[in-house]
Amino acid sequence: MKFQRPTKSLVSLFILLIVTIYGCGSDEDMAIEDEMLKQTDDAQPTVDGHPTIEIHKEEETIDIPEGVVYVPAGDFIMGSDPDIDTLADPLDEFPQHTVYLDAYFIDKYEVSNADYAKFVEATGHRNSLFWDNPKFNHPDQPVVGVTWGDAAAYAEWVGKRLPTEAEWEKAARGTDGRLWPWGNEFDPTKCNFDEDKNFDGHLDGYAMAAPVDSFHQGSSPSGWIAQPTAKTEGEELAGLLKKPTDVVTLGENELKTWAEERTDNGFFDVIVLFGDFPATLYPAGNTEPNGSVAENFLEGGNIFLNTADYIFYVVNGAGTNAVGGLQNMMDINIDMWTGGTATKPSTDAEQYTPSMVAFTSERAFRESQVVDPWEVKVVFGDNGAGLFDPAIVHDTDTGGRTGIAFQEPNVPTLPRGEVFAEMIDNYLAKVLGPAAVDPNQKATTTWGHIKTNF
Repeated sequence: MKFQRPTKSLVSLFILLIVTIYGCGSDEDMAIEDEMLKQTDDAQPTVDGHPTIEIHKEEETIDIPEGVVYVPAGDFIMGSDPDIDTLADPLDEFPQHTVYLDAYFIDKYEVSNADYAKFVEATGHRNSLFWDNPKFNHPDQPVVGVTWGDAAAYAEWVGKRLPTEAEWEKAARGTDGRLWPWGNEFDPTKCNFDEDKNFDGHLDGYAMAAPVDSFHQGSSPSGWIAQPTAKTEGEELAGLLKKPTDVVTLGENELKTWAEERTDNGFFDVIVLFGDFPATLYPAGNTEPNGSVAENFLEGGNIFLNTADYIFYVVNGAGTNAVGGLQNMMDINIDMWTGGTATKPSTDAEQYTPSMVAFTSERAFRESQVVDPWEVKVVFGDNGAGLFDPAIVHDTDTGGRTGIAFQEPNVPTLPRGEVFAEMIDNYLAKVLGPAAVDPNQKATTTWGHIKTNF
């Protein structure tokens, strides 16, 4: 669904920049307001009664060790639905039921031969069954040919334990009962798969076992950053912003009203997400692909920014929207299956986001998929081959903008708050400030007096 603002020749706008910080699993949102006075022929209104700064702090943050992912506490659907999975084992997988698990960490990748070799050398434990088989003994391949006892001994040696069946299933499939980590439709390109015992790699690219860090495009939907981490980054963003002046706390239902009131109202508003898309803005599972509060907000010339994992993919901690969330919001055929993309600060980063650092993005924009009416507006990090993160893309029809920064869920030390603050203060404040062009790109705009320093 697309609609366009009326064309203007010479106009004056009252710009309101509001950044709402929405964290995965949060009931509360922080709105940061900065206001510019609209100059009209009648009067110059002022805005009074700014809300008091109110930020709720968590008692502690969660430090995620290197090499693991954090799976938040909560329910998930365990087992199979015979109407969906016709090949399920009724003795082992029925009935489908809901299970609650406390939060836990689980290794991001399988144990490699290289890791297992360190264990064997240090303890004298026996080698795997295929230790001398060149088809299976490459250092980067997962160790195979070990018993449950071998695996348990290795886990104990590294100070961990083997996951329970429920922990493994939740980490692998997420919370919504999907058949595969990526959804209900099987895709042989997203996993280490062979058919008919050909062992030629014609489907997945690997004749035998793939290296342990392969198939990022088929990764499980469990890697959202923890709510305390999102809250901390949000508070840091609020403290670092120089141009916006006020912070308020909103509940999820209040956020819906807030977004509706600020849709297509002549203001530029920004919502910052931390990996979770509020269901009050966009009903889970793409049940409202057109005309959602979120889409109307974006197509009203406003802005969504996201960090952690895949933008618009997750609702209520589960990857219910999948790729359809982004595709419906942008109305183009686009995906972000770009796992393992090594990005470096760009020239734009040097100018606008000096805190930007090199990192590995799991969900980057593809330049080739940003098609009309969208355009790549600014790139703060890229891999030199058409993959961007952080970056902002722009809808030339409606003026809406969608931006990402550090779409990577497992490195808590990335400067998310700093870079978001710089994107807003240094870039958006510039392009939406006194010298900006009208959002629909049809005519230049004459701006009124600036009430604050934005």
